[in-house]
Amino acid sequence: MILLFRQPVEIERLYIDFDCFFASVEQQLQPKLRQRPVGVLPFMSEYSCVIAPSREAKQLGVKTGTRVKEARALCPDIEFVPARHDVYVKLHHQIYDSIEHCVHIDRACSIDEVVCNLLGQERRKPVQLAGKIRATLSERIGSHITCSLGFGPNQLLAKIASEIDKPEGLIVWQPGQYIEPLFALELDDIPGIGHSMKHRLQLAGISTIKKLWSMSTETLRKIWGSVEGERFWYSLHGYDVPYIPTNRCMYGHSRILSAEHREPDRARNCARLLTVKAARRLRREQRTAGKFALSIKFQNKKRGGGEAQFPQSYDDHTFLQVLGRLWDHAINNFIAENKQRPRIKQVSVILHDLNSDCSPQADLFDELLAPDSEQKKWNTLTNTMDQIAYKYGSKAVSLGMWDEPKGGYAGGKIAFSRIPSLADF
Repeated sequence: MILLFRQPVEIERLYIDFDCFFASVEQQLQPKLRQRPVGVLPFMSEYSCVIAPSREAKQLGVKTGTRVKEARALCPDIEFVPARHDVYVKLHHQIYDSIEHCVHIDRACSIDEVVCNLLGQERRKPVQLAGKIRATLSERIGSHITCSLGFGPNQLLAKIASEIDKPEGLIVWQPGQYIEPLFALELDDIPGIGHSMKHRLQLAGISTIKKLWSMSTETLRKIWGSVEGERFWYSLHGYDVPYIPTNRCMYGHSRILSAEHREPDRARNCARLLTVKAARRLRREQRTAGKFALSIKFQNKKRGGGEAQFPQSYDDHTFLQVLGRLWDHAINNFIAENKQRPRIKQVSVILHDLNSDCSPQADLFDELLAPDSEQKKWNTLTNTMDQIAYKYGSKAVSLGMWDEPKGGYAGGKIAFSRIPSLADF
């Protein structure tokens, strides 16, 4: 298969990447934190780690993943705050609306990154557009939530440009003018080249961007193991490579547990809560699932869990029943093998084998059931509970206890490429 893409002759994309987003939001909303090193934590604990350092903390060596103890050693006056995912999602939507006031957003790539397609004067006057966006954000959102902007002929090059001069950077890469600064970067400065891909490139004798640039499309296709290698080559060389949306194949949630939730009973309650949250997302998008997977990471580094298949379903009762069977089997196996009760470090649940028909799944599924069937009753109860939760809040009603783990936001945390719905909170 031969890929053919158009090569722009001017900048066509703007990539906006917000600086230290979680920490900047906290500094904007809490004036006492401004101009101070801040570390946002998943929950307040000496055994936690920083998930978002402020720029002041970064300057002192605190990074994402730095443990609390190490962060305090690097920066004795650092202020730790717990993450507030619902607040960040609300700010994301306000920011989105503010940017739309200046330029149309093609899509949100993550909670703090958006890409825009440029037209007409937007392509010819990027610096003026950048100034308008920043002024609008400062006026509508606040001056302490800042962003870096990258302009380029395609999304990949615009994204790379946005990351070069953070914080508050502004880089314009016209076609043909970006090659020299691109070659000055390291391989892992390029989106899509993580630790594993960097290792594969090095095994192929590619250790610099300049060497990567000189490779053929066939070589990169072979290294990537798919057509994505060829698409990457075209993007790196300034071609317009259309974004291909991915089809959702699962709904899942995972949680590392705090010390007081590592006993099997409380860990099971957390797994139940994650299952309910995943099931609610499934129903909001009018899907059903035919498989459930459970993964347990024990404190002694061993793993357990399993997978079960069942008729296409969407109700909480079915999923929780399957979770219960898989959980009991995994815990009993651990006890039999280790002769002790387990301590559980992490639990993960996944609903997959989705029915992806675009028609309303719940209604179609119910029509196949006998009016007085047990499954029909559970479906009706689930639908009623969803209506109550929508009106009165997610914790208003549930099957079994609602034991929120330390740090809250079970099932509602922001992932790298997933922006939770406000209904997740």
